[in-house]
Amino acid sequence: MSGEYNMNMELTHLLPLIRSEEAGLATWLFLPHRLNLTADVEAKRQDLQVSGGWDLELQKATRDLEAWKQQSGREQNYTAESLAEARLIREMANVYEDIHSFPLNRGDTDHLALIREDMKQSRFRKILMAEGKGFKKLGLVELSARLLPALTFPGSSAYFEAGVLPYGMLSREAIGEDPKVSVKSFISAAVAEESAANLQRQFKVHYALAETSAAPRNDIPKSGKKPEIYICGLVGDTKLTQHQVIDTPFREEFNATARELMYIMLKKMYGAEVAK
Repeated sequence: MSGEYNMNMELTHLLPLIRSEEAGLATWLFLPHRLNLTADVEAKRQDLQVSGGWDLELQKATRDLEAWKQQSGREQNYTAESLAEARLIREMANVYEDIHSFPLNRGDTDHLALIREDMKQSRFRKILMAEGKGFKKLGLVELSARLLPALTFPGSSAYFEAGVLPYGMLSREAIGEDPKVSVKSFISAAVAEESAANLQRQFKVHYALAETSAAPRNDIPKSGKKPEIYICGLVGDTKLTQHQVIDTPFREEFNATARELMYIMLKKMYGAEVAK
């Protein structure tokens, strides 16, 4: 489990988890935290049910849903039960993250280290370098430095042209993206595709990998939307896309899962083997 394994001894077991389309390594690293949080939530729920507090939470959720409906004029995406449950999980997750911030962060950094090690052991670095020497370079756009640190190693300038982290509208416009694409929302397939296309336009790269995503919040969104990521990879004129809901309350797990999904997409773009 994360924080309890010997990295050197476990490499032969951990690296194969990356070579799937389900972000298996991130899931494995954070499973102990998920299980601990589930136990904390269940214990808190039982306490509330015994004390009568759960009925009060349901009543509050019912009132809030009615108020939201009146404000928006639309039916809401929650029931009173699901809203109260979501609030309880978020409350307990906030407490858990505060207490266990170091092991959660370590899980994320261990994940990055394992991605870097997989690049070395799978010889993927050599594929990247060979393509770069053929004047087919790579550009990357992501909303947080998740995959980027793994892509820079000695000699990486031979294949890697640019890594960009546009967090807001002004930065997207500054690098040449079309502001009309993201006027309604940064989180869409169209935004990921525009980011990748802009990489090709501005930096003349053959390989363009871009993502846009919504990480977990420390409150409950009224929309009920789950954390998610949109990925677009361009190889010349060929386009690869992916959308994935990453249903975790932990930002660190979200970061690791997003990194792994981006890495798997990158391997597909270069024709490297990805296990099914």
